[in-house]
Parts: sequence; C-alpha cells; structure tokens
Amino acid sequence: MNNRLLSSLLAAALLTLAGCEGRGDIQGQVTLGDKIVRVATVTVWPKDGIPRAAVVDQEGKFAVKDVPAGDAIITVTSPDPKMTGVVPKAANPNEAPRGEEKKQPNAADVKNWMPLPSRYSDVKTSDLKLVVKSGSNEAKFVLVNSGFSNDPGPSAPSKRDGR
Repeated sequence: MNNRLLSSLLAAALLTLAGCEGRGDIQGQVTLGDKIVRVATVTVWPKDGIPRAAVVDQEGKFAVKDVPAGDAIITVTSPDPKMTGVVPKAANPNEAPRGEEKKQPNAADVKNWMPLPSRYSDVKTSDLKLVVKSGSNEAKFVLVNSGFSNDPGPSAPSKRDGR
C-alpha cells in the first residue's frame, strides 16, 4: 500500500512540475521614438490568457509582476485624458444612467499625454512581443509612428516633423 501511495504522489508531483514553466517580473520603459511615453497602460498578454497590466510613471517606466514564463504579446494604450473623464450619472446604483457627469481629468496627464499609434492598443495588431523568462526581465518598447517594428531604432519619419 505504501508503494502505491508513493507512486501516486510521485506521479502527481511530476505532472504538476511539467505544467510549471516559472514566472517572471517585467520592468521596462516605453517611448514613442525618442520621446518618453508618460501617460499609458502597458498590458502583457501571456499564453495563459490572463492579462497583467501596469501604468507607466513620468519616466515611461513600468513594472508588471507574476507573469507566466513564455511568449507574450504587449499592448500599450493611452486614451486622451480629456475624453476619459465622462462617467455615467445615476441617482442610485439600481437605476440606469440618466446622463453624463464630467469628471475633471488629471492636469499632469493632459499636459503629458501624446497620441500613440492605435495598432499598439490591440492584441491582434500589436507587434510588441516578449519572451518572458523566470525571474527578472528587462524590456524597452520603442513605438514607431509608421510601419510595424519593435526594432529599438529611432522613430520612423513622418511628414509632420519634416524628416
């Protein structure tokens, strides 16, 4: 009976270990070309399907913890803070909204915000990818205005800036 119990426990332990690839933490920075992105949310979409997100700080830095090891897609979203201050207004939580109530956007967010290419906000179109390893992971995501690239080179030329 002891051998049977020991064999069962060993088999269960091996199956558990086979499914564990480890977990990692990601620290990094986001820029649009050479400009620091100060208002954005970085979301990591690992293979387990459970997204993990972090808000960037004023240096464009972020930290996402406890991400399963393996391939992940990264999205970066940055809605205009002037447009995100609208919240539904209701007399009580059991009633349907009856209009809109304007919420003041954070002045620092309004000042520091810049539009980002929309492709980075969608998991289907973002070309930002990362192989997460167990332990600590460093990443720098350089967004570009045109073309698809997660090459850490300078921003692609645009007609607006005359390059």
